[in-house]
Amino acid sequence: MTRTCERHDAVYYGCLNVYEGELLLKVIESWRCRRCGSIRVGVRWFDEISSTEGLHDFLSPEDGRWLVLVTKSPHPDARPFVGRPGSVIEHAGVEYVVGEDYTVRRADEGGLPTSVAFFRLDEVIKGYIDLSTWPPTKLSLKTTQG
Repeated sequence: MTRTCERHDAVYYGCLNVYEGELLLKVIESWRCRRCGSIRVGVRWFDEISSTEGLHDFLSPEDGRWLVLVTKSPHPDARPFVGRPGSVIEHAGVEYVVGEDYTVRRADEGGLPTSVAFFRLDEVIKGYIDLSTWPPTKLSLKTTQG
């Protein structure tokens, strides 16, 4: 693992709203450290939760990227996870492999996933994903400069 700050100086980076049609399912929020560039992700849903529930640790860019796994059944959902080149993700009995460019393919045949979708969080942050369509509709207001 790459060394990051001893004490992060985090600023709010943006959020990804996850919808099913007009129903907001959850929000995936992110913070970026001004000193080292590490990203922290938190998931918020609509229930009583504490201020730290759903928060994940900081992840430095050298240690991987935050990816979002989107599923359509049995219930539409989206959840963040850490992706590293060569890492394997298992979902519903199918294995997927993260490529050097952080694209995700089926491990068995190398094809693109059909019943799940993967997004790089930094490419869809400051936007939304609509899970009522398949493949999911996505929109990001993020500029290309960061």
